[in-house]
Amino acid sequence: MDEEKFAQDIESAIKQVENAKTEKLSELAKMTGLDLTKDFIGVDLSGEDLSRDNLFGANLTSAKLIRAKLTGANLISANLADANFEDANFEDANLTGAKLIRAKLTSANLTGANLISANLISANLTSANLTGANFEDANLAGANLTGANLTGANFEDANLTGANLTSANLTGATLIRADLVRANFGSANLTGVNVKQAEFDKNEGISDELRRELEHGEAIFVNMEYWLNLPIRLRFRHLLLIGK
Repeated sequence: MDEEKFAQDIESAIKQVENAKTEKLSELAKMTGLDLTKDFIGVDLSGEDLSRDNLFGANLTSAKLIRAKLTGANLISANLADANFEDANFEDANLTGAKLIRAKLTSANLTGANLISANLISANLTSANLTGANFEDANLAGANLTGANLTGANFEDANLTGANLTSANLTGATLIRADLVRANFGSANLTGVNVKQAEFDKNEGISDELRRELEHGEAIFVNMEYWLNLPIRLRFRHLLLIGK
C-alpha cells in the first residue's frame, strides 16, 4: 500500500511539473514539496537556466551545474561547496555570504557578481571572468585565479593568502587592506591597481621595481618572520603607533 501511495505521489509530482507555468527551480521545488536546503545535494543541473531564480540558502553541495545559466540569481548564503560550475554564467548574481569552498569555477562568468563575505577557500577560478565583481571581505585563501580576468574587481579587506594569480589581469582592481601574503603574481597585470594598506609578504612574481611601485601606492610589505621575532612589547608599541 505504501509503495502504491509512493508511486501515486511521484506520478502526481511529475504531472505538476509538466503542467507548471514556471521554469524556476525554486517554484518547482515548492510545488513538488522538495526542500532547496537538503534535496538538491549532488544533483546534476548542467545546462539548466536558473537566471534570476531565488535560491536563497539553497544547498547545492557537490552539485554539477556545468554551463548553467545563473544570471541575476539570488544565491545569498547558498552552500555551493565542491560544486562544479565550469563555464557557468553568474553575471550580476548575488552570492553574498555563499560557501564556494573547493568549488570549480573554471572559465565561469562572474561579471558584476556580488560575492561580499563569500567563502572561496581553495576554489578553482582558472580563466574565470570576474570583471567588476565584488569580493569585499571574501575569503579566497589558496584559491586558483590563474589567467582570470579581475579587471575592476573589488577585493577590499579580502583574504587572498596563498592565492595563485599567475597571469591574472588585475587592471584597475581594488585591493585595499587585502591580505596577499604568499600570493603568486607571476606574469600578472597590476596596472592601476589600488593597493593602499594591502599586505604583501613572500610573494612570487614581484620584482624590485614592481615592489617600489606598490609601496608608492601605500602597499605594506610585511616581514612576518621579523615581526614574529620581535619582543611582544615592541609589537604592541608598533600597533599603538599605527593606531594614532
